[in-house]
Amino acid sequence: MKILIVDDMESNIMVLKAILKMDFPEANIITFTNSVEACRSIELVGYDRIITDFMMPILTGENLIERARWSSINSHTPIAVCSAYGENEVISSLQTRYELVRSIPKPLDRTKLNKFIKEGKL
Repeated sequence: MKILIVDDMESNIMVLKAILKMDFPEANIITFTNSVEACRSIELVGYDRIITDFMMPILTGENLIERARWSSINSHTPIAVCSAYGENEVISSLQTRYELVRSIPKPLDRTKLNKFIKEGKL
């Protein structure tokens, strides 16, 4: 399984990656702190799951989701927005507009994270 993690905070990536490596040791985890570089990767590489922060400089999590949905190879990839903002109106709107977008609140809910990785849903 190939998982993309995008967050401008390296510490958040390290925590997510450590948990995923413990629970899914076979996973191939690719990470970016730069959302522009992550969008380039989304256009070139097919992912099984994408986990993104919402509030990032330059391109937001919403921009990243839009790019994934426009991508021919990631248009149906399940995406989780991992955000301290929880289920606010913007994230709810993303879930309505884009198929297979989920929300995992920060602090991280490991049960929801694992369910998302296993099933692509929460």
